[in-house]
Amino acid sequence: MGGAATVLKKELARDVRREIKFPKTRYLLLVLLAVIFMGAVTLSVASGKEFSGALMTLSCNAVWEDCAGQDVVHQAVTFMMGLTAMGLVSFIVVTTIDALIEGKIGGGRMRKAISKMKGHFVICGYGRVGKTVADMMRETGTSFVVIEQNPAIVSDLKTKGIPHVEGDGKDPAVLERAGVKRARGLVTVFGEDADNVFVTLTAKELNPNILVASRTRNSAVVSKLHRAGAEIVVMPEIVGGREIAREMLDLDKSYRGTMIFRRKG
Repeated sequence: MGGAATVLKKELARDVRREIKFPKTRYLLLVLLAVIFMGAVTLSVASGKEFSGALMTLSCNAVWEDCAGQDVVHQAVTFMMGLTAMGLVSFIVVTTIDALIEGKIGGGRMRKAISKMKGHFVICGYGRVGKTVADMMRETGTSFVVIEQNPAIVSDLKTKGIPHVEGDGKDPAVLERAGVKRARGLVTVFGEDADNVFVTLTAKELNPNILVASRTRNSAVVSKLHRAGAEIVVMPEIVGGREIAREMLDLDKSYRGTMIFRRKG
């Protein structure tokens, strides 16, 4: 696993554990225990009961019994305990819901990490070609962000701790969230040529200096992608076929019969 992705995965795991534990809530639980302790001491002094007996009476009264008929001190202590407990439970519930809604568990760390990236690569599409590109970047420790909108694939990216942005790569706002303005390069590997042309145009508009590589299945589209701004255009199926033939025919490594097109000038 690449260095950047490994570090981010560890940070995400640590962030999730930290958020789920809610350090502030642990302090509040200590406050609740202190309130119970002080309540038991107060009741013990006021009623003449032993501390253990006062604590048991107070606990049972707070959970099961009605306070009616009890002395004023007993009722006051029980009321304060119940009020404190309700406040703490409400705080925990609200904090948990807020964390989930705002994406503080994991998502916030991911967004923060991506916002700090500079000179990275953006990969639009995590299909077979996109995954292959990402795997090689991970192996070399190269920073990258994947843009993907398929929920199943996004879930897999989260599990693996791979930096990603969920959304449509053709959306300028999504490209900006992936840091395209700070990126060194962009790889667009959608199955439709029209989508790759659109992403190329949009990326160049947001960052004129970005290096763009695109895939295509049609040689007639190569010139269109070059005009859109793609410096590198690749036909994966043709490249794969030629590589197979080269190996089968034991052609020299210097054989350059590929279908990778670089824009001139």
